[in-house]
Amino acid sequence: MRPHVEVRQTGGATYLLAHGMSVGSYEEQARVVQSPVYVPVAEGAGKLIPIGGAANEGNFKLLSRHVVEGTGVTVITFPTEIPEKRFDDVKGPLVNQRVRGAVFHLRHDLLPDIGEMMIKRSSLVFITGGNQVRGKQMLEETRLKDVVLDSLKAGKTVAGTSAGAHLMGRMMPFEDKVVNGSGFTSLGIDTHFRQLNRYSRQEGFVEQTGEISLGLDEATGIIYQNGLGSVIGDGEAVVRYHNGVMEEPIRLREGDIFDFRALGSYVDSFKVAA
Repeated sequence: MRPHVEVRQTGGATYLLAHGMSVGSYEEQARVVQSPVYVPVAEGAGKLIPIGGAANEGNFKLLSRHVVEGTGVTVITFPTEIPEKRFDDVKGPLVNQRVRGAVFHLRHDLLPDIGEMMIKRSSLVFITGGNQVRGKQMLEETRLKDVVLDSLKAGKTVAGTSAGAHLMGRMMPFEDKVVNGSGFTSLGIDTHFRQLNRYSRQEGFVEQTGEISLGLDEATGIIYQNGLGSVIGDGEAVVRYHNGVMEEPIRLREGDIFDFRALGSYVDSFKVAA
């Protein structure tokens, strides 16, 4: 039997059946995961929350729960003509959710030491949209990519929308090319998925890189921690992977939990041992 993963949804739960895969306890057995949004994982594990663009009130309500009282939120904006507007688009909804801490604006033209101080005082880092290549370059040129990665290793949460979600991957789609991402996860992330009809781009990405791809509709995200992904929001999350042949898309919706370890992938940049 060719190794593959079968997804069955019934009775409010998602069943993941791994066939013929040598992945420890996942070999030839069904795993039943109940739906709520929060997934029990190892204490201290950092969380990635990519959102497929056009984050809505429900997305920000969930994000606000990841802000620890007495800390803050750092909002990272890219080089753009409207950094203040992008900042306000995030700050406003968080303030409406009565977020329990200060909301810092990390602009591209701030000194790296100031940005590092903001991130270290925050329990949530949020990366806005824009141009993912410029965003990646900004994080690298200011040395803040390593600071963000250290935050994940320390158990904090890093979220991003649109281009801010794209750059989380080791590789990322950009226009009609594939380029290097920031490497927070081995997944390739695409956004505005159904709205911009990016199914073909996702297939091309998987064929070219061999990476697992996660396509996110607008206002839809995934809480990704220790290899488990829990879907949030209004649309679909579409998983695509290549296993000798291109596998059919796996479509997930809010409340569904998917175990990427069954496909041999996990957040290896900041993996926390159970």
